[in-house]
Amino acid sequence: MATYRRLRRASLLTSILALGLFLLTLRLLYGKTPTPSTSTSRSAAPATHKLGQVTSTSPPCARLPGAKDALVILKTGATELQDKLPVHFHTTFSCYPNYIIFSDVEEEYEGHHIIDALEFVNQDYRGANKDFELWRRLQTGGRAALKPDELSGPDSKVSPMTGKGSNPGWKLDKWKFLPMVNRTLNMYPDMKWYIFVETDTYMFWSTTLAYLNSLDHKEPWYMGSQMQIGSVVFAHGGSGIFASQAALRMVVDLFVANQDEWEKFTAMHWAGDCVLGKAFTDAEVDLTWAWPTIQGVKPGSIEYDRFEYRKRLWCYPTISYHHLSPSEVEDIWNFEQDWLEKGKGEIVRHSDVFISYIMPRIMATKGAKMGWDNMSGNFENALDCDSYSACRTLCDDDDYCAQFAYKDGQCKKSGSPQWGEANPAVQSGWFLDRVEQFVKNQEPCSGELWVERGRNA
Repeated sequence: MATYRRLRRASLLTSILALGLFLLTLRLLYGKTPTPSTSTSRSAAPATHKLGQVTSTSPPCARLPGAKDALVILKTGATELQDKLPVHFHTTFSCYPNYIIFSDVEEEYEGHHIIDALEFVNQDYRGANKDFELWRRLQTGGRAALKPDELSGPDSKVSPMTGKGSNPGWKLDKWKFLPMVNRTLNMYPDMKWYIFVETDTYMFWSTTLAYLNSLDHKEPWYMGSQMQIGSVVFAHGGSGIFASQAALRMVVDLFVANQDEWEKFTAMHWAGDCVLGKAFTDAEVDLTWAWPTIQGVKPGSIEYDRFEYRKRLWCYPTISYHHLSPSEVEDIWNFEQDWLEKGKGEIVRHSDVFISYIMPRIMATKGAKMGWDNMSGNFENALDCDSYSACRTLCDDDDYCAQFAYKDGQCKKSGSPQWGEANPAVQSGWFLDRVEQFVKNQEPCSGELWVERGRNA
């Protein structure tokens, strides 16, 4: 009997050692023991920073109600990380009590843990699919394996309908969405709200929380700026994707039950936010079209008198913008802190942004700015013109014209004042009295607030 007990103990010890060696092998091969890919088995959430510590030196955005119930998930990639991520460390991340960062390689960067969103994609794709060529390089050489021409730089110009097809980081990006959503829910299963953004996204945190606090997280909410590819209508990823816990559970359950099929679908597609949108649709979670509150462009590119889907943009709250450079992220973050510090309210509207952010910048130009494109229109349909001065005269003679831009013998003009962006080939101008009149001409708002559930709500 004693011999039997000794043999049983020896057998148990052998099994434990074998299991330990197996787990060690997995860690050496994949960097860590895999998180269970199931919506019912949740792993503890590793902190990406010290959560919930608000002090007297914290910015105004860190003291807002409802923040502890929301998780911000920032998606980046190795080709852009060093240019676009650091600005968030001393701006937006100081507002969020809860956030995590996903990329295409795991690393520690300036004290922040970066998670590999692709770690648990099927090995058949990671090991052989051409989209993963960069990922395979990153696993062996880290970001040092990147070629100079693969780095994105600080600018964020990209076609919304074609992406950056030649960039290897873009090819990987579509694969991140569903695995990122699955892993987020596994790590943080108890948040009320999940907000997915990118490095060139900016959110007015105060307006975001005011909107989410008005909704029931136990209902399946999936919100964003609507786009469409084929028959799929989806929330544009760069503008921000907002989902309730109920909605995220439904889409994760669908993905976990059919991961192979979803990866096949991803392989055939080019846009990950569209893939995610189809998953929400198949999970019977409808998209709430949140335009104009959620935007896909930067503040300086918006037509502030735009009317669409029975909505006047001017009157609605604003939450998010896209395609911002790091300096623009910092600039608009400082604007939000000043807004909150002066007690102007937790809800910022598009009219507030124009009057208090855009208009002062236009006025500071004294009516002219070289090396700048104020978005007066498309140069392909511009007027023939001999000079900047002649272009200014064309605008002056048109009572409707508030601004103009000149480039290479072409003049474009517009009655809707915008700030625009740097362009060394363009010279821009404004008639400041007409910019002021533009504001006076706006009809009073009628208490517009939040976009309601559904399409064209």
